[in-house]
Amino acid sequence: MMSNPYAGFDEYGFRHLPRHLARRERFALLTSLLLDFDWLVTKMYELGATHPLIDDYSLISSLGGSALAFVRRALVQNSHILDLCEEVEELANTLHTRLLTAGGRAESVTIRPASLPRPYIVPFHPLPDASHPAHVRTLAMHSPTVPQELVNDCAISPDGQTIVTALRDATLKLWDAATGAELCTLSGHEKAVLGCAISSDGRVILSASADCTLMAWDAATGAKVGTLQGHSDAVNACAMSPDGTLAVSASADQTLRVWKVRGGEAILTIGGHVDAINGCAIDAAEAFVVSASSDRTLRLWDVMTGIERLRFAGHTDSVNDCAISPNGDFIVSASGDHSLKIWDVATGAERATLRGHTGGVNACAISPDGQLIISASVDDTLRVWHASTGAERAMLVGHRSWSQGGLISCAISQDGTLAVSGSVDDTLTIWDLTRCDELFSASGHASVWDCAADGSGSLLVTSSTDGTVQVWDMGNGQVRLTLTGHHGSVDGCAASRDGSTVVSASEDETLKVWDGATGAERFTLVGHTGRVNGCDISPGGTTLVSASDDRTLKVWDLATAMERFTLTGHREDVMDCAISPDGRLVVSASLDDTLCIWDLATGAKLMVLEDHIADVVGCAFSPDGMRVTSASCDATLNVWDVQTGDLMLRLEGHTNWVNGCAWSPDGSLIASVSNDHTARIWDARGGSTPCYASSEGRAQRLHLVDVRRVGRRRVARRLLPAPGVVKQVQALPAEPGCGFIILTGGARDPGRPVPRLAELGYHERALTALEKLSRRTQCP
Repeated sequence: MMSNPYAGFDEYGFRHLPRHLARRERFALLTSLLLDFDWLVTKMYELGATHPLIDDYSLISSLGGSALAFVRRALVQNSHILDLCEEVEELANTLHTRLLTAGGRAESVTIRPASLPRPYIVPFHPLPDASHPAHVRTLAMHSPTVPQELVNDCAISPDGQTIVTALRDATLKLWDAATGAELCTLSGHEKAVLGCAISSDGRVILSASADCTLMAWDAATGAKVGTLQGHSDAVNACAMSPDGTLAVSASADQTLRVWKVRGGEAILTIGGHVDAINGCAIDAAEAFVVSASSDRTLRLWDVMTGIERLRFAGHTDSVNDCAISPNGDFIVSASGDHSLKIWDVATGAERATLRGHTGGVNACAISPDGQLIISASVDDTLRVWHASTGAERAMLVGHRSWSQGGLISCAISQDGTLAVSGSVDDTLTIWDLTRCDELFSASGHASVWDCAADGSGSLLVTSSTDGTVQVWDMGNGQVRLTLTGHHGSVDGCAASRDGSTVVSASEDETLKVWDGATGAERFTLVGHTGRVNGCDISPGGTTLVSASDDRTLKVWDLATAMERFTLTGHREDVMDCAISPDGRLVVSASLDDTLCIWDLATGAKLMVLEDHIADVVGCAFSPDGMRVTSASCDATLNVWDVQTGDLMLRLEGHTNWVNGCAWSPDGSLIASVSNDHTARIWDARGGSTPCYASSEGRAQRLHLVDVRRVGRRRVARRLLPAPGVVKQVQALPAEPGCGFIILTGGARDPGRPVPRLAELGYHERALTALEKLSRRTQCP
C-alpha cells in the first residue's frame, strides 16, 4: 500500500498502542484507529495473524451495534481466510471485499484512496463462501501429515468453553470456543480418529479410531486414561453415558460394544446388523442403545442384555448417524437418501421425514431441550429443524468444500445456543443458534437474482443467491412465503398465470415446483447436468421449460413431474428461455451468440436467429407471439419476426451488457436493464426511448407490470419497503403516460473487489466456476 501512515511502526507499536490509548481513556482516538483500514491491514500483516487485532476491540467495554462491533464480527468470521494472505496487497483486497460483502456499516471504515492496490476485480455474484448471519467463526485445521484434513467428528464441552475435533491425521484437537485458539493436541491413535464424545461432567473425552481402538482422555490434562480394545475393524463412532462410566462403540465389523470406561472392559458385544455400523447413541437413563447402519436400518438394543427391542426401517440408503432425545422419547436418523427421520421409541413408528437437503445427510444432533434438530450434509449446509413438527427452521450456509463429502459432523452445546459443524474442507464452523432465523426475516433476500409476476400482477416471485425463493404480496409489499430447499443460488423463477404454481431454477442443477398458495414443495425435477439458469411456465400451466449450462433445454410435464424431451443444438450455455403466449413455441438465448426457436409439442428446432456479436443472455415473446426480443452482451437489443426469423429492429443506446428484456402487456413497449446501471423503455415500433429510468445497480432480469391493474401509486411506494431491499428488487415508477412499472431483480452495488482466489487455497473447481462467471460478466 502507498502512503501508509503506519509504515514506520515496529512490532511493539502495533501490539501496544491500542492498550496505551485505552489506559489513558483516549477512546475516541482508539475508535478511530480501530476503524482505520490501513491500521487493520498493516497490523495483521506485520504480526502475521488476525487474533491480536481482534483482541483490541475488547478494550472498548461496550461495542453494542456500533461500527466497531461490525468490523470485529467481520474479522472474526473471516480470520481463517485473512490469515492465509501472504502479501499486503492480497490482504488489503481480501479484507476490503469481506467488509463490503458482510453488510452492516462498512462505510464507517476509513479507506484512503491509496489504501487499495489497483486494479481489483468486481464480483458479479456474492462470494462463494458467503455465510449465514448465524456464522460466528471458522477454525482451520491444518495438518503437516495429510494434504486435506477431515473433521470426522466434533463435540462441545458441557460448559460450552471447549470444542473437541476428531481428525484424519490420527489426532484430536481441543479449541477455545470463545477465541478460536487451539488449546492442545491429543496424540496416540495410529490411524484417523473417526468419532469423539465428552462426558456430561466434562472430565472424560472418548475417541474412536480407524485403528480399531477407542481411547479415553483426561479432558483437563490431555493425558490418556486408557485404551479400549476388541473391535476387529475401524471404530466409526462412540457415545458415553451421562456419568461417563459407560461407553458404546459402533464399528465396521458390524458390532456394537458396551464398555466400562475406567478399566477398558467390554461388558457386552452386540451383533445383528448385516453391514457396517456408522453411528450409535445411548439414552440418558442408560436403558437402551441405538445403532445406525449401512444396511439402511436403525436398531434399538437393551443395554444390559443386548437383545434387539426395535428395528426402524424406512430409509432407502445408508443410515449414517443417529441421536436420542434427552427424555428418550424419540430418535433421529440421518441417511444417505438426503433425508432425516424422527422415530417414536415407544411404538417404533415413524413420526416424520425431514426433507430439504440435496445431498446425503452425514450427521445429526438434538438440542438439550429436545426442541431442535440439526443436520450436516454433503450439500455443504447445516440445517436446523423443529423437532415437534419436522419443519425446517433455517439453512446455515458458509462451508464450501468444493469436493464430495461436504459437512460430515455436527454437535450442539448443552445450553442450546451454539452448534458446530465439521467439514471435508479442513474447517470447523461455530454457529450462533440464537441468530439462525435472521436470513428469513421480512426484510427480504440477501441478494435477489430473478423475479416474476403472475398474470394479474398481484403476486411477485423473487429468487436469490441466498438459496431461497420468496413470494410477495404486491398490494402490501410483504413476504407471503419463503421457500427453502435448494443448495446454492436460485438463478431463475417463474409463476403460473393464476399464481397457483411457482418454479425455481438453481445452480444445484435442479428445478423445484412449489404450491403458490401454501409454499409446499410439490416435487424436484432432476435431469440437467449443469447450472439451471432460467425457466418458464406455459400459459395453461401444464408445461415447464428450463435452460441450463449443460447447453440444453428441457421440457417437463408439470402434472406428472416427468421430462418430456430435451432440446439440443446450442453450442454454449443456455441462459434464458420463454414460451410463446399461445404455448406453441419456445425461444432460447445462449452464450453461443444465437437464439433458437423450438416447437414445444415436438421439440423440433424451427430456426436459429443470428445477428448479435456477443453472448445472448435474455429473451422474451411479444404478447401476440409474433415477435421476439433478445438482450445481448453486445449492448444491444434485437427484435425478430417469429414467422420469418428476420431482424426487424435493433435497439441501441445502452453502453454495457444488456441483461434482460420484457414486453409491456399491450405490446407497445419494450423494457431493458443493463450493466450500465440503467433501465430503458423503448417504443416497440420505432425503437425510440419515450421514457428512461436510472437504476441503483446492475439489474439482471425484469418484468413489466401494468399499473393500471394494480395501482401505480400503491405498488411504486409499497413494494418491498424494508431498508436496503429496494436496491435489490426495485419498483421503478412509471413516467407520465407510460402506464407500467419495471420490476427488476439482480441489482448489484459496483466497486466490490474480490481476493486473489488462487492464493487463498480455493479448490480448482471453484476457480473454474468463477472464471466462467467472469466470462459472463465481461463486456467484449
